[in-house]
Amino acid sequence: MTTIERIIELLAERNISASKMMRDLEFSKGLFSQWKAGKQKPSVKKLQKISEYFNVSMDYLLTGKQSETDPVDEELAILARKTKELPEAEREKLIAVLRGTVDTFLEAQKKHD
Repeated sequence: MTTIERIIELLAERNISASKMMRDLEFSKGLFSQWKAGKQKPSVKKLQKISEYFNVSMDYLLTGKQSETDPVDEELAILARKTKELPEAEREKLIAVLRGTVDTFLEAQKKHD
């Protein structure tokens, strides 16, 4: 799988259009089409921005291999990426719920230990 194919896969996973990603990252119109057609390759700087946008490593974009991370950390990163499309107010509510859940869980663990 190529770097562009991985980017397309990330777009599909997150239900984000290529044009939205390009707008969000302030890349020029038509650039993604040139990448897909093989007329140009994304620069390292652009790949860095894309990796940050999707919260994946540059290694993943370039090789498809995840860097050595804890699987739980990776799952949390995937969940975080999925919330990017939520309105800010909804994201804040979700974060508050998650904080409360984690705090409650940690308190219960302390009592159990």
